[in-house]
Amino acid sequence: MKRVVSHTAAVVLTLAVLVSCSVDRSSGDLSEVTGYWRGVPPSQEAMGMELVFLIEQAGESRLEATGYWLLNGAVNNEFPVDRAVYLGDEAALALAYGGATYVATVDPKLGIARGSLSRRDHEETLLMTRVESGTLEELTPRSGMTGADYLYETPEASDDGWETASFGDVGMDGGVASEAVRGVLDGKYGFITSLLVVRDDRLVLEEYFYGSGRGQLEPTMSVTKSVVSLLVGAAIDRGLIDGVGVPILSFFPTRRAQAADGWEDVTLEHVLTMSTGVEWPVEVKQGGYVAPSDRFSGVLQRPIASKPGIRFDYVGLNVELLAGVLETATGVHADIYARDALLTPIGITEYDWSNLRWEGHPLMAGSLRLKPRDMARIGQLVLNGGLWDGKRIVSESWIERSTATQIEEAPGRGYGYLWWTGDYEMAGQTVRAVFASGLGSNYIAVLPEYDMVVVTTGRNVTNGLHQAPLDMVRDHILPAVRR
Repeated sequence: MKRVVSHTAAVVLTLAVLVSCSVDRSSGDLSEVTGYWRGVPPSQEAMGMELVFLIEQAGESRLEATGYWLLNGAVNNEFPVDRAVYLGDEAALALAYGGATYVATVDPKLGIARGSLSRRDHEETLLMTRVESGTLEELTPRSGMTGADYLYETPEASDDGWETASFGDVGMDGGVASEAVRGVLDGKYGFITSLLVVRDDRLVLEEYFYGSGRGQLEPTMSVTKSVVSLLVGAAIDRGLIDGVGVPILSFFPTRRAQAADGWEDVTLEHVLTMSTGVEWPVEVKQGGYVAPSDRFSGVLQRPIASKPGIRFDYVGLNVELLAGVLETATGVHADIYARDALLTPIGITEYDWSNLRWEGHPLMAGSLRLKPRDMARIGQLVLNGGLWDGKRIVSESWIERSTATQIEEAPGRGYGYLWWTGDYEMAGQTVRAVFASGLGSNYIAVLPEYDMVVVTTGRNVTNGLHQAPLDMVRDHILPAVRR
């Protein structure tokens, strides 16, 4: 086989043409590159990130590939590879995904690929090694186990205050509910790292996957927003905020003069319902994030394009204003207030809200990390109308109002005060549901009519399976309840 030595530049040029057009035919012995390849981009090493590609043959001269980012030994993200090409006669491999490319020369005998990883305006050398699939337990729900091997066990009791019980103890069919776990083990729901079910205030299902475990703090992403809603409610209950009708600019007196026209009509309620009427750039609406030197002013200077309270725009920067609201109202940063007013009172003592702080403020839109059992505490608090162990944490009126549909996002799907609302149709009946939802299949689902809380964490970021747990609840968890 001809190896690339002095012709590397020509090969890279050839492959650059291939990955930028519709040609995807490969040549040579494709088995030389099929399988798993893993490597650590130098720019990501300090963050604990690792890149893995699974390359598979899909026809006589075609390859298909999937990419994975691992974070500290656990799946962080799965993404599709748009095109995979291998020029066997030149031992050159090219992969293109999401605007990035990896072009490398391959030594099949050593199982090594040396090449260049280009992403946006950054390019770096990346060495990848071919590995056996069995050594990548991070990409396996449970080593050596499929859904057919799963046998349900009652969750283990611990000293964290959760009472555990079996499905039968709470009137559920364990065989039906266990199909949810079997679906995760068989890959039906993508990268779900935990699945917990609470019914009648008792933990009846607790399963972990892909290396996750009970003691692991999970990045809850936008579940953070729903926790912030509880903090705002607690501040209102204590008289620290006069109510949701308060003008938002009253919390930012030093920035009032900088605010764009129209902000004087925006209230706290408009921020909580993502209906400020701000004109957001398309890239921000699609998930992009900007970090102005002064985040509050950076938001308040955005023009108001429509009457507040009418148009729903799910944009995390809206919620960042609540960091300033809570600091002005309580005198401390939101995470400190959360510790004293919410988390510690319901038994959450280990958490992390330190990621990407800005001028001392924790990010309101999605940076809180919690254990799955503690996510279930948040759900149970809401299910109990703001009570925990008989103690009032948040008023029942706030729970009712914040989890009721305040603005419709789509037919059958709405938004309260940073909580999603929706309905399930079960046996001709409508079952009301309230969700805290975070990108990647991170959910706290509260189902009042079933006295149930379902928690999932996951890494379904770009594989189209973010909402898979909602299907799991519909197909396996709710039908398991004996009515």
